[in-house]
Amino acid sequence: MGSSATAGAGGAGAGSSGAATGAGSSGAAASGGTGAAASGTASGAGGSGASGGGGAVPVYPLVTPPVRAAAPAAFGGTGAIQTFASLGTGALLYASPPVSDGDASTAEGLSAADIASRFFNSGPTDIYFILGSIDSQIGTINTQLQNGAQPCLGQAAVPYTITPFGETVTLYAQCSQFVGSLTPADPGFLQFGQKDGVTYYYAAVGVEWVAAIVTPVGTTAGTSHDAGTDGGNGAESGAVDDGGSAVDDGGSAVDDATSTVDDGGSTGNDATITLDDGGIDADGAAANGGVADAGSPVAYTVHAWSSIGFTNATNCGDMSGFDDCSYGVIELSADPSTQTFEMSVAGIGFGYCGAQIKSDGSVVFGAGSIDMGTTCNATGTLCIEASDLSTPATCDASIMSFALPALGRVPSTGPNAGGPGVPHDAGAEWAPSAYPGGSADTIVLDGTSTDSLHFGPTAPSPGVTPL
Repeated sequence: MGSSATAGAGGAGAGSSGAATGAGSSGAAASGGTGAAASGTASGAGGSGASGGGGAVPVYPLVTPPVRAAAPAAFGGTGAIQTFASLGTGALLYASPPVSDGDASTAEGLSAADIASRFFNSGPTDIYFILGSIDSQIGTINTQLQNGAQPCLGQAAVPYTITPFGETVTLYAQCSQFVGSLTPADPGFLQFGQKDGVTYYYAAVGVEWVAAIVTPVGTTAGTSHDAGTDGGNGAESGAVDDGGSAVDDGGSAVDDATSTVDDGGSTGNDATITLDDGGIDADGAAANGGVADAGSPVAYTVHAWSSIGFTNATNCGDMSGFDDCSYGVIELSADPSTQTFEMSVAGIGFGYCGAQIKSDGSVVFGAGSIDMGTTCNATGTLCIEASDLSTPATCDASIMSFALPALGRVPSTGPNAGGPGVPHDAGAEWAPSAYPGGSADTIVLDGTSTDSLHFGPTAPSPGVTPL
């Protein structure tokens, strides 16, 4: 899986600028059609609630597209998908001092190009790859839901608690699924559910664990369909769109072939429209009865947590210990409706002992401690325009104030702490992060089953039904 989300299994669905479609018989079009996702957004499960589609099923939105829609262009956001020379493909990502490459932020202590390469481009710490892994599972889930009724969907959502990186967070699940394990210690399962319109995902699979809360923000205005009779081909009598709405009228089996399909290729791309209404009226009736649609979500916010490196000791590098490949934690939040994006990280082999960045769509501010292996550099900062990696910007108090907690690793031992070429020594020490520093460093990275990577259940929560 690359640096953009992938389409789920099933029928066709086109997306632009890193958008991804769900699985099923269509992207988000009327039954039998082919839907197109707007730029940076995700279409739902194909056929979900489509007129003539055999009944509505839940739509489980993808995680990556809203994050891309909120991320600044300099870090691969949908404003401009960029490619940078990868620094993140080695067996162990030991950081080196930033090299002056015309990046104005280098003089301030951090390299924006390095951050972009490590966390927003191909490599083990690429957030688009990490979130894409759960999107792949979502595509499979949506396909399964389209293929028949699932009893777990009828049960009340079961609350359970995760404790990522010092926080306590309540998630909800209705369904669970085992997807296979790489090792006996690999839980190899996921659980998910929806409550009050919010979708919750949790997956403990292979090298990483991921939890995400995906919340709809606002709805499109409801539109009234004409009350005319069928024209014989499933189209409404007028065979026109819903008065300029970004959603389809849902009445035509060919998705209004004479118009721009889902507005996917039109100027402006309706970048914040996430789901086609599928032709469903507020009462669930077919879309030519003269009843107004309830509207569709305009955007989704995402709050996600991820831990990376669970199978290092047996499936990565020279398999000499937990710390011979990237090992650490990431938390992020994204709100496309306000173009707000934040991320906090702490790790071994991440390039940063602890760091965080924030963007408001105009500028990017970052602060962090570069990982030198046996030591961690003093805190450095960067302030750049969100559109590129080299233009200095002015960062005020609002952009320099983070909503997410700062993450930094505490001292720990590991056989690879001496650095490349140094003989393995189980007593060698990984230095503590200088950012946020001191007692504010809370991330324990020692390869045990109780360190900070382990933040959630290792088996389905009691009461959650298998899919």
